[in-house]
Amino acid sequence: MLQTIATEEREPGRHPLPGVQTVPPHPATPEPAEGGQDGLSVLIRRARAEFNEMPGLQLTVAQAARLWALDVATSATLLRRLVADGFLMQRSERYSHAAGA
Repeated sequence: MLQTIATEEREPGRHPLPGVQTVPPHPATPEPAEGGQDGLSVLIRRARAEFNEMPGLQLTVAQAARLWALDVATSATLLRRLVADGFLMQRSERYSHAAGA
């Protein structure tokens, strides 16, 4: 069952429908994790997990940005890194798991 957060008055940044509050977006780059891992390392692990869990997944840079709540530049950097590591391959504008070729 869906629950909404009631608001008494509309404020800037609130959802346009009365009584529904928006959720702030995820940060474009996560904070460094414990153990000295930088944000890109965290994103690389997350992207690898997504491609491993969904065989046949093919994403453009824009689709990856939406899926992982990233800006397009960070998404492009992440995907290029995974291609350079040999984990992904790029065909045209789509990126897919290199093992699925």
